[in-house]
Amino acid sequence: MVNNQSIPKGQTLSLDSFMLQDKPIQSYQVRPKKSHQLKPLFSSQSGEYVTPIKLYDKLDNEFHFVLDPCTTEDNPLRCPHYYTKKDDSLKRDWDFGGAVYVNPPYGRNIIDKWVKKAVEQHQKYGITVVMLLPARTDTRWFHGVRPDYIRF
Repeated sequence: MVNNQSIPKGQTLSLDSFMLQDKPIQSYQVRPKKSHQLKPLFSSQSGEYVTPIKLYDKLDNEFHFVLDPCTTEDNPLRCPHYYTKKDDSLKRDWDFGGAVYVNPPYGRNIIDKWVKKAVEQHQKYGITVVMLLPARTDTRWFHGVRPDYIRF
């Protein structure tokens, strides 16, 4: 029979002393992870993520993108027009006569700037802006806009 014990926060549970049907349980330990060891779904040093090419191609076939304002020098998505981090596309206009694809850097207080910029450019030029964003429905930026479509 296994004894019920409460484990104090931050303590290690050792199963050495438990018995199951009068036989010892194999010895091992279960340690809770420390908060700094838990990795969020989106984590990296830079906050930049490359869009999978199959996903981009599918969206590009539908929207025919002319600008990627969040790419790198090698322009892996092959957009006709693009801005890199060095170009600071948050300070530039995005009107190149067609749809814009945005996979912004992920991070605290960053995504909301990109969402605001996308809304501004849509209102100013009437362009279609497609954004690849994490589904964080509890954030201010998610509730701050009324997009035409949301795909999960």
